[in-house]
Amino acid sequence: MSPTTRHSPHAPLPPGSIRLLRVRPSQNREAALECQLFPYPLFSPPGGAHLYEALSYVWGAPEPQRSLHVIVDGEEGSSPRYRLPVTASLHGALLSLRNAHMDRVVWADAVCINQRDNAEKAQQIRCMADIYRQAARVIVWLGEPVDGGDAALHRILAAVKDADEIADREAALDEGEEQQILALLQRPWFERVWVLQEVAAARSITVKCGGVEVDGHGFGAALSGSVLGHLYERFPGVSRHVRPVAYLIRGAAFRSRGAPDVSTAGTPRSPTSPPSSSSQGIRQMGELVDMYRSHKASVRHDRIFALLGMSHDGQAEASLSPDYGVPWELLFARLVRFLTGTQVSIQTWPAREVAVISGRATILGNVVAVDHGPHGQGDQQRAHVSLCDLLGTRPRFPRLGHGRGGEQTWDLPPSADPIQVGDIICQLDGAAGLSILRLRQGPRFWLRVVMLAIPRPRLAPDGRDFPSRHLFLVWDWEEDSLSLSLSLSEGETTVASAASQTAEELQRMERLEAIASVLQDVGDYSNAIGVVIHMKNLLTALQGGGTAAMMGVLAMRERLAAIYQAARQWELARDELAAVILSRMQVQGAAHVDTMQSRSRLAVLLRDWGALGPQKLDVMERIILTSSQALQEEDVIGILRSCDEEVVSTLLGLRPSSDRKVTEKWLLAAAGNTWRGEPVMRCLLSHADDGDVIITDAVVAAAAGNEWQGKFLIPLLLERRPSWLKITKPVLAAAMANSLQGAEIWRMLQPVADQKRPARFRSAALMVAMGNWPQITLQGLWARRRRHLEGETGLLTLPPPVRNYPLEDTRLHLHVVAVHGVNGDRIMSWTHESPAGSKVLWLNELLPYRIHGVQAMTFGYAASILGGGPWKGVDAVASALLSQLLEARKREGNNVPVVFLGHDLGGIVIKQALIMANEEPRFAELARWFRGVVFFGTPHRGIQHGFKRWSLLAGAPAAVGVRVNTKLLKTLRPGSEELTYLSESFRFFAPRYGIATFYESSSSNKTFVERHSAVLGVENEDAVALSNSHPALCKFDSLENLDFCAVWSTIRAISHERGTPTSTSSEPILPPPLSITTPRPIEDWEPGHGDFLRQHPDAQPRRSHLQYYSRMC
Repeated sequence: MSPTTRHSPHAPLPPGSIRLLRVRPSQNREAALECQLFPYPLFSPPGGAHLYEALSYVWGAPEPQRSLHVIVDGEEGSSPRYRLPVTASLHGALLSLRNAHMDRVVWADAVCINQRDNAEKAQQIRCMADIYRQAARVIVWLGEPVDGGDAALHRILAAVKDADEIADREAALDEGEEQQILALLQRPWFERVWVLQEVAAARSITVKCGGVEVDGHGFGAALSGSVLGHLYERFPGVSRHVRPVAYLIRGAAFRSRGAPDVSTAGTPRSPTSPPSSSSQGIRQMGELVDMYRSHKASVRHDRIFALLGMSHDGQAEASLSPDYGVPWELLFARLVRFLTGTQVSIQTWPAREVAVISGRATILGNVVAVDHGPHGQGDQQRAHVSLCDLLGTRPRFPRLGHGRGGEQTWDLPPSADPIQVGDIICQLDGAAGLSILRLRQGPRFWLRVVMLAIPRPRLAPDGRDFPSRHLFLVWDWEEDSLSLSLSLSEGETTVASAASQTAEELQRMERLEAIASVLQDVGDYSNAIGVVIHMKNLLTALQGGGTAAMMGVLAMRERLAAIYQAARQWELARDELAAVILSRMQVQGAAHVDTMQSRSRLAVLLRDWGALGPQKLDVMERIILTSSQALQEEDVIGILRSCDEEVVSTLLGLRPSSDRKVTEKWLLAAAGNTWRGEPVMRCLLSHADDGDVIITDAVVAAAAGNEWQGKFLIPLLLERRPSWLKITKPVLAAAMANSLQGAEIWRMLQPVADQKRPARFRSAALMVAMGNWPQITLQGLWARRRRHLEGETGLLTLPPPVRNYPLEDTRLHLHVVAVHGVNGDRIMSWTHESPAGSKVLWLNELLPYRIHGVQAMTFGYAASILGGGPWKGVDAVASALLSQLLEARKREGNNVPVVFLGHDLGGIVIKQALIMANEEPRFAELARWFRGVVFFGTPHRGIQHGFKRWSLLAGAPAAVGVRVNTKLLKTLRPGSEELTYLSESFRFFAPRYGIATFYESSSSNKTFVERHSAVLGVENEDAVALSNSHPALCKFDSLENLDFCAVWSTIRAISHERGTPTSTSSEPILPPPLSITTPRPIEDWEPGHGDFLRQHPDAQPRRSHLQYYSRMC
């Protein structure tokens, strides 16, 4: 009978049966395929092994078609011979399987299932897992050997022949081989969803590409190994499809035939009936969906039905039983409901693979690191999870989510969307498993579901003490972000179609706020801030919606401030709350309960911030929690006189906009603020209306007398002074009385002074040349200069620093005592002055921002070579230094370590002071806190070049009018017995302290103190050359100055030295007798000079202080 296609070869199947296809042999490769269809009782009691082979392949394109000549045996009502059209892919597979001499019995779904009968299709789909499980072998057909597919198959298998050579083989892959392997792994078979069930059920697998045939286990091992890891990294889409399939292929060898049906275990079944569930019990349905949802199918329903056969969820079969008559959106919603429970709302759409899930969830933590597979196996994911702490908040750390709640390691199966660092872990209310979420950004922010239902790890917490949030999640099976955004827009329109635009936007803001809160919970503050900024941009469109909308906006801005606060963005949180308070005062009033609650939140924020000292914090809280009108005038004046611009800005900012009055008393208080006078005055002037502020001569006089802020206040006030205001005598007197900045202030006032008394400024050039002090006669100049020098002696505690940089710690931890040298000054010796005239006193303007909690003191004494007061001697100056330091510390009640800084002669004074502190019992308690000394160009062995010049002046005739301090000059001469004895005596005590020396670089042509004199020469001394000249060795202009970096790191290192041991005896510790000898040059000095130090218990090796310098700068 000639072949015909007028009738179907598929007759109805008996219960419990399937169809098999017998492929007739032929020695002619070009001969037509002759096949025979026959029924087979798959579920009869086993009488032996099943001998058929199951084919796993891709149907391929419907055109062009090929034909099978099919003979039907024993099927009544059907013609015995047919011509059945099949795709080219199936035709090639059967042609490859055809033997030259023997029949091949195979099962291929396109032929063995009647594709025109949906009822039979649904019934046979339930049996497919059993069909592949019972087969003697599953043959994977990858297609014809095009693009080097057969060669690539050989190359992949060779990768695992010798595990010790994997690295070499990976390196040996050339570009052509990589392209062939990549082309093979991108074939459609790896993306097809049905192949998952087929290889998951198989007990034996063979992989074929053209005429090349390899063992499935080796093929799966090669795909899972590290040899192809570089390809997976470069092509994550390939990895997403290949790794899960490889995982299933490798397990085939460990599966037994006829594994019991988990879902119906213990329940008798009719010998001729298929099982109620063909489950292989591989994984739960949620895991399978997370692993394989990216695989493709011709019909959307198959992306769910194909996974049922691998699930051991008995309830999945009942909820998701194959039924092609169910609309897709309903089937998809059923799947989400099955995985998430009944406590969430679900929205799906026809012909879309997107679901929106809304409900409460417990936030557990986030992923901080991911390893793809333990021991190099790429089919696993090892996630390092950082749990939220019990309060749901975390401190900011460099790594995302590394919080205080603890870290766990979870081994998870591969997923269609691999886990990434930063992914969020939660549990939806009512769900049995956990979910993994990921923040997605675009036109809108949303939380995308990465894995919806992973089993709860053994170590996972129960979530009772973790934060709970109402989330709006998107589960997207599609890869088109634009279509996803459109789906979201459609969903939001449906939800809020009847609401006003403002209400819709507020709902949107609530969802964004929930996202930001979740990111805050897991410590991902950088992304939380991004969401918050997006919220702020949306808030601008809601300003015109009336009072109700305004209240909603203010409430949202308070939430925004809370997120800023949790993210440690303190300034932003403060500014946001301050703006909310001002708006509430305008709309609701200062006494409204909402306004007072916002004020309370601001006060709590400042206390949590921890950046304010206790006194400043108390003032800020009083300002915030008290109505501006309730503050007394003396309270305001006290704040302006003693606080900084942050406090004043808060005070003025919380006043009603209608109250912008600034009185003269306020201006006088700001002008007298010695710490922050200029910024406080600027804050006052900017707050008041221009016409309401009058700068009087009293205000200018107060500013001129401000020793620390006067030079900054005067230019600001002169800009705002009225045209009729003259610089009067009280103003000039205040400037002359200013011992620190008077000369500079005088020069500022000169151009605008009263022109009726021009004679006062005729000697300006002389004043500049002779010390910048305004006097008329030379005699008056000398007298004023003498009073100036004598008036600046003693110990001066510098005021708190000017806050150009944030201070992390305001508590006192260290005293730094600086002693100037010859012709020095307790202020200017430590002040850098630029050519433009700007000055930086680095002891209190730079040092506190590198060493937190330091307080600087400077000690002044008469040490002028020319025309100064009498030289009292090193002993007297050192005794005065210790006495005043002891008194100051007792007065202030501060017992903190002390580090000395000595420039030039000041280092000699400090050495003598340290000796006296160790020898005299009255200074014993003080000596316990001494940590060390930093020398700047100290002439331990005398001054060479300067001594010669000063000696010439000392021998000049008296008529020249130059008076030289010969007593001081004698002390500083080279080889001075006083200096030599002092250096040798100090060697006994030197091992107790940290010692560092900074001297002039030898490259300088005008070296004042030579290196052999500047370096003390003890074992625990660090000596470094600086690039500055001798007067500028201890003057620095900025935090970035490299010399300053060396100095501050050395000071901090010395401050950590141990203190002087406390002696139990009241007798002073005295060194052994020393002979006075001429000191050797430093070039001849070697460690160990002074052998008596080797036996002393305090002469222990010390670490190098300058090791800190290279690490900190």
